[in-house]
Amino acid sequence: VSLSASVSPSGPTAALSPTSVTAGGSSTLTITVGSSVATGTYTVTVTGTEGSASHSTAVTVSVSTTGGGGGVTNGGFETGSFSGWTVAGTTSISSTAHSGTHSALGGSTSPTNGDSSISQTFTAPTGTTTLSFWYRVQCPDTLTYDWATATLKDNTSGTTKTPLAKTCNTNGTWVKVSTTITAGHSYTLKLVSHDDNYTGDATYTYYDDVAVS
Repeated sequence: VSLSASVSPSGPTAALSPTSVTAGGSSTLTITVGSSVATGTYTVTVTGTEGSASHSTAVTVSVSTTGGGGGVTNGGFETGSFSGWTVAGTTSISSTAHSGTHSALGGSTSPTNGDSSISQTFTAPTGTTTLSFWYRVQCPDTLTYDWATATLKDNTSGTTKTPLAKTCNTNGTWVKVSTTITAGHSYTLKLVSHDDNYTGDATYTYYDDVAVS
């Protein structure tokens, strides 16, 4: 009997070992929840197939927060929405993703005026030391006028740092940014794409896989 497992909506991953058993045999199902997976309820469906016959059964998995803080909510934007985030300017959910099926898009392929931002306030969970995210900027202008940037404010200490300095290029590649955090502290992360609204050189930025570890 061949076995397979799927998760809906996407987020956690499911793996079976072994993936093939004889009648009456058993297999172990392992559910992995990454740090960027949004809290909520997910359905795991296991299907067994032998020839033209198949049978499926479903179980429900609840993802909740633990420890000294909840960490980042919906960091992979796999809810297909900005749930957990505060947005300003021109923003949308994109299918151009670093991983999974969604990312956040600041700006647009058409010119926009000023900052388009995606922000979230979170508390760093116990044992975490690093905040990371991936970005991909399309900036056909110069750094004087257009850019991608990110700031991280430590609301506990009152300090702010810039893990992603103003950047402008057309490399078309995903780049990872990491910065240190202190467990138990409250932070506000702000991901920005800035465009000067000039015709012909619209700047926009994809952000994805925001996580603490």
